Amino acid sequence: GFENGLELVAYAYDGVNLDLTWAVGDSLFLPEIKLISNPPPAGVDTRPRLSAFAQTLDSDGQFLTGDDGLWVDPVTLQVGDKWIQRHHLPLTETAHTFAIGLYDPQTGQRILTLSGADHISVSIRP
Repeated sequence: GFENGLELVAYAYDGVNLDLTWAVGDSLFLPEIKLISNPPPAGVDTRPRLSAFAQTLDSDGQFLTGDDGLWVDPVTLQVGDKWIQRHHLPLTETAHTFAIGLYDPQTGQRILTLSGADHISVSIRP
């Protein structure tokens, strides 16, 4: 799980799409979201404050491909909610590991796992 209360509970990969099943644990902590007018004033960042990333890495841990997004509105999430997040990551010959994590798109800061890592690593190949 992650420090903000989200948990990666399952994943499935078909060689093109990585489907991640996420769940809200016992609580959910989101970065503070400022109330702004609509349309927003010029220069105001209106991006969501939570996004997921999935990346393929080679055997040396170097970035190959990546896909970001969160296909749910984080402010609507409640304890017990589950959803599947699809990342389009076609397999390459040198892909070895998936790096999966969460971050704040406005600051770029990654949300740490409960063990203090900035992502979860999952082997693509046995």
